[in-house]
Amino acid sequence: MANDAKNVYVGKPVTGAVATAAVGTTAPTSAGAQLSADWTASGFVDEGGVTLSQSRSTTDLKAWGGTTVRTLLDEFTGTIKYSEMETTYETMCRMVGPENVVKTDADTTHGLQMKVSLKAELPDPKAWCFSMKDGDRRLRIYIPNGQLTEVDDTTFVHNGAVKWGFTIKANDDGNGNTIIILTDDGQVISDTDTDTDTEE
Repeated sequence: MANDAKNVYVGKPVTGAVATAAVGTTAPTSAGAQLSADWTASGFVDEGGVTLSQSRSTTDLKAWGGTTVRTLLDEFTGTIKYSEMETTYETMCRMVGPENVVKTDADTTHGLQMKVSLKAELPDPKAWCFSMKDGDRRLRIYIPNGQLTEVDDTTFVHNGAVKWGFTIKANDDGNGNTIIILTDDGQVISDTDTDTDTEE
């Protein structure tokens, strides 16, 4: 196959590039399809972007004499890491679960207030979607059932944004899927390209 630059993607975010929804929410149908209103988008993600990691542990089956005849998969783990730069109600709910975030709307005496309780418990799993674009190209990472398992150390300094760094472990969705990657190279074929001449 010849080299083709259209197959080189850049991970530039779309507006609302990170979105979450309840597990079981209708999945995205393509890399560029608009998500339903059931999905909640996050705000700014830091310049480190999104990191997808895959980990596989295996066992070799060896024949007499030491030759490997088969390699078996013991475990597969897929994770996503990224950092949110906005301290919003949605961000806090992702981190600790909505039952641990009390929000008080703004009034004439104060702005929007939150009370966030950090506890020895995990928030409920969510569906996660990470959407990117590169010109006409589209790329999307979809996790049907993702558990937030780790929160990075949060540093509070006078010359940097407060960031909330999350690690999401992709669980089996019940159909053997953990992470689904959707792409669209943006190369649309016109009607004239599909016309063919026929001879009788």
